[in-house]
Amino acid sequence: MKRILLLSLITIGLSFSVEGPFQQPEWDDATREVFMSNCVTNAESGMGTEMAEDYCSCVLVKVEKEFPNPEDAINMTVEQVTEWAMQCLEGESENEGGKK
Repeated sequence: MKRILLLSLITIGLSFSVEGPFQQPEWDDATREVFMSNCVTNAESGMGTEMAEDYCSCVLVKVEKEFPNPEDAINMTVEQVTEWAMQCLEGESENEGGKK
């Protein structure tokens, strides 16, 4: 199950960074909603809606911390997305921001 979710998140992250409507220099509610909607839609089949929302919120915190400007999310690497996904799947606190 983790592998399916991880692959889904990588796909979401990479498509999000390329296709997102990000013309502003900071994350706003609309940008967050696009990320969350795409992430939850892809993750919920493997873990249920509530868990997918928690998981995607965790990943979003990590993405925002690393890329304060959403336009820069295009620089997100597969390795970063994989690391964040694993941390969130393992239950790391959102407040830790994805760096150990």
